[in-house]
Amino acid sequence: MKTAHLKSLALLLAALGLASCGSVSPSIEVKAQPPEQPVPPGEAAPEAGKKGGPVEADLAEEIPPPASAFDPAACRLILKNFHGGEFRGGGRRYIFWDFQGPVEALAENPFSLYLSRDAGKSWQSIATDLAAPTRQFAWSLPALAGEKVLVRVHALLRGGKFLTATSQAPCYFDSRLPRVFFDGPLTSPSSRLEVCFHARSDALPIHQVECRVAKVPGEEWQLAGVWEAREPVTEAAGRIPLTLADGLYQAALLARDQAGNTSSPGGSETEGTGKILVDTQPPGLKVAVDENKDIFEGGEELALDIRVEDANLPAQPVAIALQGGESLDALESRENREVLARRFPAAGTFRWRVPQRQGSFQLQVEAADLAGNRSTFEHFFRVVPLLPAIEFLTFNRPRHLQGGGKVEIRWQTRLARPHASKVTLEFSRDQGAGWQELASDLDNTGSWTWLLPREDFRGGLLRIRVRNHLDQENEALSAPFSVSSKVPKVRITGVASSE
Repeated sequence: MKTAHLKSLALLLAALGLASCGSVSPSIEVKAQPPEQPVPPGEAAPEAGKKGGPVEADLAEEIPPPASAFDPAACRLILKNFHGGEFRGGGRRYIFWDFQGPVEALAENPFSLYLSRDAGKSWQSIATDLAAPTRQFAWSLPALAGEKVLVRVHALLRGGKFLTATSQAPCYFDSRLPRVFFDGPLTSPSSRLEVCFHARSDALPIHQVECRVAKVPGEEWQLAGVWEAREPVTEAAGRIPLTLADGLYQAALLARDQAGNTSSPGGSETEGTGKILVDTQPPGLKVAVDENKDIFEGGEELALDIRVEDANLPAQPVAIALQGGESLDALESRENREVLARRFPAAGTFRWRVPQRQGSFQLQVEAADLAGNRSTFEHFFRVVPLLPAIEFLTFNRPRHLQGGGKVEIRWQTRLARPHASKVTLEFSRDQGAGWQELASDLDNTGSWTWLLPREDFRGGLLRIRVRNHLDQENEALSAPFSVSSKVPKVRITGVASSE
């Protein structure tokens, strides 16, 4: 209002000066004033004698300065996690925090993160100059071997002030990994089995041990069983029960400590890897004996054609043993057992020469798979001398024969292939001083009919010679006999009365 009155007064004086006609008036200089400018919010109006001009300065109203836009004492910074606990070095975890207060109170890129490994005496930078909207940071945890760590977040305020929030308790960092080993056998003849393990940790207590399996070849890994510690321990031995179908499995044991460290980070192989074979069926065993023979000559070659079939490949080698001797009792005694081969291939022909000694024998072929299932083949046979053994069944005791009659010569032989042998028969009148052939190249049928000569002699002998398929020959002599060409006379000396 005062400014408006001054402007009206100036205009009135100017009008009066223009209206006087040649009269001299005192000179009054009126300067044009610039339009009134509004005062920006938060700024004081010009004081008298300053920028506002001589007139406006004298009349300007005094405007008090505005109050501060925020109170630092009313702002809060909160660290939401990393207040104690155990962590695995080398992994990633988020650091979360919160700022409570007006956003305008924060400086540009206000947040920074730090860690301390000496209980807060010194601090190392994790990340700096994080933008104001940010309230989290993905931290790659340092690979420390059993150290206590504090985490701190800083918030820079306008005007140079800052807020901090620190871990309320130290965090334990340990990148040392536990180790685990298979202890028990990895084959089983049952679908229900137990995997034995031994786990050890040089740092944090062991929390659990997992067993994962993947069927070979190429199936995905699956969790098969878990063992959990009932109390904190740094060394443990235990069993993990599993139920698996028949097959060959790749297996991996993973020991995990309380910080989440595992014995196999990222699935890499460790000592806790191996194969598990579950096989509830015995292997298939097929054995063919050469010509299915059960009588062999001493030293003759025997051939076994062996084939092992196993659904859970590969098939394992077989063991071959011989048991027996001269008597049948030798078949029952383990003292008469002889191992011929311990690891003969699962597919092949086993060639072997039978013993030179006579007797009854049992040949045993045993196939065992990786799970311990067994299949057995047994073949009984007899061994006879290499040279034919010959025995007369007739003419085996002294006797007197009538010349001109027919008599059957009977014999038996013991040899591997009697039907492949030939027989020659001879007789002597003079106790073996000379021999006359009766028949030659006869089939070994065991008998032949002889027409006795019509003559008299007392030193008769028969000789039989048998030749086997190898052209090896043996002979035998009969008991002595006599032949008479005289016909017996019958004389009646009287008739007995029936009364």
